[in-house]
Amino acid sequence: MNIIDRRKFFNKLSLGAVGAILLSFSPMKLLAKKKNNIPDKINIKLHPNSVRRNK
Repeated sequence: MNIIDRRKFFNKLSLGAVGAILLSFSPMKLLAKKKNNIPDKINIKLHPNSVRRNK
C-alpha cells in the first residue's frame, strides 16, 4: 500500500468510527428520556455508569 492509500484508509476508518459513536449515543439519549418508565434494577444492570452519574 502507498502512503496515500493508507491515509485514505485511515480517514475512512476514523469517519466510520465517529459515525458509529454518534449512532450509538443517539439511542442512548432516547433511552435516557424513557428511563422513568423502566424499573431501576434493569437500568443498573444495563447502564451502571449512567445510573451512578444521575445520582
